[in-house]
Amino acid sequence: MKQSTLGDTLENLRVVLSSGEVKEIHRGDPHFGAFLMHYGSLGVVVEVTLRKIPMEILTCKKISTSFENLCRLYIDMNKQSDYVKAWWFPESDDVHIWDVSKASEEECEKYN
Repeated sequence: MKQSTLGDTLENLRVVLSSGEVKEIHRGDPHFGAFLMHYGSLGVVVEVTLRKIPMEILTCKKISTSFENLCRLYIDMNKQSDYVKAWWFPESDDVHIWDVSKASEEECEKYN
C-alpha cells in the first residue's frame, strides 16, 4: 500500500525546545518519531523539510457498494490500485470507495 500521512513526507524538522535551544531532527534520528507525534509538547516546530516525488497524473474511480462487498473487495483493491480509501455509512450500509491509480496514456492525453 502506497498510502501515507503528511508525516511520512517529512525529512527534517527544526524545533525550538522549551529551553530555547534550536534542534534539528532528521528522519534517521532515534527521536524523530516522537517529534512527529508530539503535538507541540516537546517544542515548537519552526521549519520542516518535505520529501517530494515527481508529479503523476492519476485517475479515480468512485464506487458505491455495501459494507459486505467492501469486506470482500478491499484487500484485492489495495493490491491492484495505487491508492484506495473508503467511507462507510453504517446507518445505511452504504460504502463510498475511491480507487485511484496511475492514468493510462489515453487518459494522460486528455489531461494535457
